[in-house]
Amino acid sequence: MKHIKADTVFKNFWRDNDRFADLFNTVVFEGKEVVKAEELQEMDTDVSDLLEIKEYKETLECV
Repeated sequence: MKHIKADTVFKNFWRDNDRFADLFNTVVFEGKEVVKAEELQEMDTDVSDLLEIKEYKETLECV
């Protein structure tokens, strides 16, 4: 697992709009549904991803 960068894994995790909205609604808005997952759109300009082939995993980045 030395080929996997935590930054890419976290970005993939937070790409899920439901997770992102839940975090902000819970922490910032004290549980009120202010941020709606269906209204979010990705704005990340970073180009990275996780390559998985069977047991092999590696992060990919464009610099």
